[in-house]
Amino acid sequence: MPHAEGHARFDPEEEGGKICRLVVGPGLPTRGWGEEQARPDGWFDTKDLFERHPVDEGKWRFVGRQDDTIVLVNGEKANAVPFELAVKRNKHVKTAVAFGNQRDSMGIIIIPERTALTSEQMLESVWPEVEAVNQQVPKYAKISRDALLIKDPGTPFPSTDKGTVIRSAFYKQFEADIESHYTGMRLPNGSENNETESGNTEPSLRNAIRKAVKETLQVKTSKMADDTDFYTLDMDSLQATRIQAKLAKQTSRVIPMNAISQNPSVDLLVKYLKSQQKISRPAEEVAAKLIEKYSSFPSRKGTGIPRVGGKEIVVSSPLGLPQPIVH
Repeated sequence: MPHAEGHARFDPEEEGGKICRLVVGPGLPTRGWGEEQARPDGWFDTKDLFERHPVDEGKWRFVGRQDDTIVLVNGEKANAVPFELAVKRNKHVKTAVAFGNQRDSMGIIIIPERTALTSEQMLESVWPEVEAVNQQVPKYAKISRDALLIKDPGTPFPSTDKGTVIRSAFYKQFEADIESHYTGMRLPNGSENNETESGNTEPSLRNAIRKAVKETLQVKTSKMADDTDFYTLDMDSLQATRIQAKLAKQTSRVIPMNAISQNPSVDLLVKYLKSQQKISRPAEEVAAKLIEKYSSFPSRKGTGIPRVGGKEIVVSSPLGLPQPIVH
């Protein structure tokens, strides 16, 4: 764009990132930008996102709109475009759309091409590309493997004549899938009262904790000892919530929201969960005994005092109690 030299620039969306936003100066004919797009320096934010050509630095490729930004529940902003571009480069993928607005984590809905790959094979195929983007984005924007939702090959989706996904309509169509994903994150695999004995053993608890932490914080298990404080691995409150949800699902337990933040290591969490396990059983036994004790109501014989004829007087309460005070 020779005519635009000095009147347009590309500002990186994130420090060191490949995605840039097109900003134009007042000297370039515009389409009548609104006040909300004007910057203090007189330039205008087009909200269009571009990626620089890998070889020819003078060329740029349009990749999306700033409206594609996902705002998490804590107000942090995550760019959906890098993930979507990376996954769509996979030859087995028809399209991919990231989601997560007003949630504590992001995910991606992936619609495969009509290939013979199974869902698990699709996960294996696209996960390296998602991992690569995870290394470039802030920790709150990372996407875990279990947040990749693989749909049936050839599933129809709303798009323009040029094949561009209509994001708002896409979210509406797959609303049930998105809701099911977040609900499933917080539900145990089984009933909280049906824990298996194998799931109660210390080795199984340690493995479950390591797995949840590794997937959430994107760290190698070899770099994490059982006494490593999760906060030294840059865990934040959102990630603590994700670990709690994953752990609850993996162990079929109801785990308090603050359990991770107050026990931020494998050793501490194992000790805590084992102590909760010991507490719960006596509590159930006590409850069962109380139910047994107070569930039988023996019949009582009358006093044998004859009723005296005449008027009956009832003294009740102005508070509207269901039973009279004196009868």
